[in-house]
Amino acid sequence: MSRSSLFALVATFLAATLAQAFAAPKVVTTIRPLHSIVANVMGDVGSPVLLLDGATSPHTATFKPSQAQFLQDADAVFWIGPVMETFLANSLDTIPQNAVVKEMMEAKGVTTLPLRGKHDHDHDHSHSKKKHDHDHDHDDHTKGNDDLSEETLDGHIWLDPQNAAAMALAIAETLAEKDAANAETYRANAKTFAASLKPLSEEVAALLKEVSGQTYFVQHDAYQYFEKRFGLAQPVPVSINPQTRPGAASVRALRERMAQAEQPCLLSEPQLGSALADSLVADSGGRLGVVDPLGQNHEPGPALYAALLRDMAASFKACVDGS
Repeated sequence: MSRSSLFALVATFLAATLAQAFAAPKVVTTIRPLHSIVANVMGDVGSPVLLLDGATSPHTATFKPSQAQFLQDADAVFWIGPVMETFLANSLDTIPQNAVVKEMMEAKGVTTLPLRGKHDHDHDHSHSKKKHDHDHDHDDHTKGNDDLSEETLDGHIWLDPQNAAAMALAIAETLAEKDAANAETYRANAKTFAASLKPLSEEVAALLKEVSGQTYFVQHDAYQYFEKRFGLAQPVPVSINPQTRPGAASVRALRERMAQAEQPCLLSEPQLGSALADSLVADSGGRLGVVDPLGQNHEPGPALYAALLRDMAASFKACVDGS
């Protein structure tokens, strides 16, 4: 082999080694709002993989073989938690090989709320279940009630922008540990994203101020983080669990209550069946609104999270006050 050929071979090897050393980590996320937060943190460094695209609900999704490969190759996996992505819990115990798995409901600074009907108080969740065998990152936050199991918690944590800010900062630290070369970029991006949520929250609060305290009905009791952050009244739920239809007695009670209200508002979601909602609204002469807490009508990416909150606020206002 000539000297020039040897130099070329060495140069190619070094270039490949350096490229591998500085390649963006392979990051996997589950739902669109979380994907958007991770995308904001990663910025130009790389793009996270979204497991649940399309109109699939994390409550009813099934695990697919194609998703297993993403998990197996991942350096980091971010998810909300087993109370939300129920289809994924067992797979995260066995499939990822070298990934750090970050459960956002356990992230430092994230406030969780109990499912309504289970407890009547807010708390910061202190995780008590057995740790998984692989490299999960469990933050220690010990405020609040330690006796609440994860199954009693409401998993829609991203609907509070203060939680989204805390999630971004936690994501940045996780990625910084995996990719030290870009650590400061992740941290700076997370701070920028968190700062952008303050004017966004003020904008949403101003839009919803006029409907604060007004009664409304929801097909899926999924919005309490949003409601509490922006001063909305607690709704009358058609169902707490989207996987089960309410019983006949509950439906009769809802019909009576909606019939007593003046032009009642019932909020549904894109992925939920509309037959019951349509029937309730038709019987009461009310309004049917559609709220999209998963951002399914938006292109995945950094801009989705802000668009999701703005659209939710507009949908709430339009349905509740008839605008």
